[in-house]
Amino acid sequence: MSKNYAYLPLSPEEEEEYGNDIIYAASFRNNAKTYTTYAASIFVITCIPFILVYGIGLLLLLWAPFFTYVFYKDITTRRLFVTSDSIIYITSPPCCIPCFGVNKTEKHVLLSLVTDVIVSQGWYAGCWGLNTVGIENAGQGGVSSNGKRTNDLSFTGIENAQLFKKIILRTAAAKRAGQSLSRDSIEGIIKGENGPAPQSAPQNSVSFIYGGVAPQAVPVPPAVDSSKIDQLNETMVRIEQLLTLQAQAQAQRSGNSSLAI
Repeated sequence: MSKNYAYLPLSPEEEEEYGNDIIYAASFRNNAKTYTTYAASIFVITCIPFILVYGIGLLLLLWAPFFTYVFYKDITTRRLFVTSDSIIYITSPPCCIPCFGVNKTEKHVLLSLVTDVIVSQGWYAGCWGLNTVGIENAGQGGVSSNGKRTNDLSFTGIENAQLFKKIILRTAAAKRAGQSLSRDSIEGIIKGENGPAPQSAPQNSVSFIYGGVAPQAVPVPPAVDSSKIDQLNETMVRIEQLLTLQAQAQAQRSGNSSLAI
C-alpha cells in the first residue's frame, strides 16, 4: 500500500492502522530544504550573542551541522493526514544528542472539536516563503499569559497551507453536522482550489490525493451545503469565544474574592 503514498512515508504499522481511512494527506517534501536552511539560520543567529558569554556561543556553533541534520529529519519524517474523524500528525526527529535514538510524537485532533485553523507568516519566515499553521481545538489548549489562546497543534513548512485550511474547516464543519466527507468530496475541494484537472485514464481512489491526477469519469455531487457549513463553523467559533470570556470572568472574580479575604 505504501506505493500509493508518494508524500506520506508511513510505517507498516501506521499503514495497517490508518491506511484505509485516510481521505487527505498534506506534504512537506518540497519545502524540506528551505525549512532546514530557515531553522538552521535561526539556530546560528541565536548562538552569535552567546559568543560574548565565555565563548559558549562557539561551543554551540560546533553543533550547528548536527542540528541542521536534526531539522532536516524533523520535516522529512513528518506525516500529516486527515481520516474520517480526526487529524493525525506524526513526526520522528532524532534526539539532539547523537546515538540517543529518535523523539517520536503522535498527535490526534478530533475533527468535531476543531474550531479554527490559523495560517500565519512571520517576517523572517516570509523571507523564505514558509507558513505556520495552527489548529485550535475546543476540547483542549489554553490561554497564554498575555491572554491569547494557544494552538493545540502547530507546524511550519506545509505546502499549500490555504488549501489545507479549507479542507480542514470543511471536513470539521461536516463532522459537526453529523456527516463525513469522502475522498470524492475532498477531490471536489481540491478541484475548486486548483481548477479543472486534465483528462486522463482513471486511477485508484487513493493515488490522486497523493500527487496523482484526479479521475474525471464521475462528477462529484455536493456532499454538504457550503453555506450551512460556514454558518455552523461561525456558530462554533462564537460559542468558544463566549466560553473563553466566561472562564476569564470567573477567574477574575475568584482572584478578587481571594484578595478581599
